[in-house]
Amino acid sequence: MANKVILTKEQAKSVENVLRRAGNKVFIIRMHDKAHEPWVNNEASLNGISTDTLIRALYIGYEVQPTFEIGDWVKSTIGVGTGKVTKVDEYNYYTDFGLVSSKRDMTIREATTEEIAEEKERRFYAGAGREVGQIKPFDIVTHKHKKGLYEVISVEGNGEEATITKDFADSEIRVAFHYLKLDTPRKHRYPVYLDRLDVRTNE
Repeated sequence: MANKVILTKEQAKSVENVLRRAGNKVFIIRMHDKAHEPWVNNEASLNGISTDTLIRALYIGYEVQPTFEIGDWVKSTIGVGTGKVTKVDEYNYYTDFGLVSSKRDMTIREATTEEIAEEKERRFYAGAGREVGQIKPFDIVTHKHKKGLYEVISVEGNGEEATITKDFADSEIRVAFHYLKLDTPRKHRYPVYLDRLDVRTNE
């Protein structure tokens, strides 16, 4: 089964307009094939596609190429990369993860809700100089099944467990890392002292 062609939003609208106006697909194809830039006004975008593409669009069908605006979350289709569109010009989309996607040969797609959440989390931890899920003493964290904020007292079990205090009280509990989520990195609480601590201890 032949694949549908990909048209821009403007080209798709032009196909709809010319079908509504002319109705006869054979006539439309002959016009397109024989005349030099026969289409004007709201059908002018058809001048930029081949006769073969127009035939397939009329008889097989077409899909509309997605368009993006600055601030939209997208994902690379050719490698690793998820982020926002930062710039749009006549020919390309530019992203904050370094990929430039041509509008003609798209190499990005709309990011899913899960992909956006994962990338936001990765960027949050990266901003603290951490791998995702990495917890250090003096961090403020939340617990997956408990309310409130907790302070990390120590990290044990080869980095798989942590001792935390409940709402900054004297009580302490030991929990597995996968129950914890970083809320405030320690360097944002005590930036000067803990920057020096990181250098001394490499923690």
